[in-house]
This record gives sequence, structure tokens and C-alpha cells, in this order.
Amino acid sequence: FESRFSMSHWGVVGRVGGVLTMAGVGLLSPLVNVSACKSSSESPRNREGLLYHNLLRQRQVFLTGPINDEQARTLVAQLMYLEMESPGEPITLYISSGGGLVYPGLAIYDVMNFITSPVHTFCLGHAESMAAILLSAGAKGHRTSLPNSRLMIHQPSLGVSRATSQDVMIQARQGEATKRKLVQVLARHTNKTPQQVEGAIERNNYLTPEQAVEFGLIDKVVAHISEVKPPPPPAPAK
Repeated sequence: FESRFSMSHWGVVGRVGGVLTMAGVGLLSPLVNVSACKSSSESPRNREGLLYHNLLRQRQVFLTGPINDEQARTLVAQLMYLEMESPGEPITLYISSGGGLVYPGLAIYDVMNFITSPVHTFCLGHAESMAAILLSAGAKGHRTSLPNSRLMIHQPSLGVSRATSQDVMIQARQGEATKRKLVQVLARHTNKTPQQVEGAIERNNYLTPEQAVEFGLIDKVVAHISEVKPPPPPAPAK
């Protein structure tokens, strides 16, 4: 992880031109930000937006690529919107990420715990670093991975920059505090002691899905859609 974090305001969920928004950001996908989705005759970009729009209506959201402020803002907005639409109904979070910044990741983590809707996490391809922590934070019994995914946990980078000796000491203390926080989070979701987690993250610790189940990071490995409970039907059009 990198522990750098630039503060941002999340804004308010609303609609602009029929598109779900938060602070002016489209909620269709972290990868797609289109102004409207109309028909299959639209451009490929709009068709992709329509795809993510339909998945969002089925309470399926995605964390793909680096975890940063923009990614977190979009995903937080999606989670909050789905909670507002149908409180308590499950949300599926698909993860394919090598990790990223700690505090945007913790913003996502806090919102996952804040809402009443249980978040079912599902690893596609890989979940490493902060992404692995978010994967582990899904609703117990509903933390899943495909069989050829790769998972990795490690300790956060202290991110100490060139500065005065006092600044270096302050940053080092903050880095240690961040590490303790993340150790506690992983311990909570894996049913391990903090000491066991510290030992496991001392170096880059790569896990197969089966090893991740044994460690307590996830609950199950599935190879076919028939092994997964189907998502709820989309909400009726208003």
C-alpha cells in the first residue's frame, strides 16, 4: 500500500440527465463515465456504459485497477445509492485490483460496514494489498474467488519522503499506526490474532484461493456460476 491520501469531499447522491451521480461523477462504473445510455445503436463507449448501468441495477459493482481517490469516490457513491434504493438487500462487489492507496481503501471499507446492505465480495483475477483487505471484509460466508485468481497480503509502505529528521520521524510513526490499523482489520476478518497477521504480512505473501480459504481471507472457491447464488432480479423500472 501507499499511505498517501489527499482529502476530498464525497458530495451528495443524485441524478444528472438520468445518470446516477455523486458530486458530479457518474456512478455507472469506475471505468466508464458516460452522460447517457440509450440503445444498442449507440457508440461502443455508451454500450459499455449501458452494460455497467444494467449491472448496477442488479446490485453488482466493480473495483478494478488501482485504488485511489477517484475509484473510492465512485464505489462509495454506488454503495450508498444502492443502500438508499433497497436497504438491507445484498450487493455483490467484484474485485480485480493490485491494491493502491490506504485511506481511499479504508473509505470503501468503512462504507461497506456503515450500510445495512451486506456486501458479497468476489475476486476476479487478483486481489492484492488493499484490495485483498476489502475482499476479506465481505459478508461472512459470501467471500468468494474464482480458481485461478491470485491473492496477496503484505504490510503497508511507510511512504517516508525526503524531509527533515523530525518529518521523517512523524511519517514513520504514522506509518506504524497505519500498519497497526490494517493488522487489526485483517485479524478481525480472518479470525487470526494480530501477532499471526503480522507474521503473515512481514513480506509479500502470495496465496492461492485455496490457501486464502485456509487463512480465512475468503470463504470459498467456485469454478462455475451454478455454485453461486444468482443475483436478485433488477428493480422494476420507475
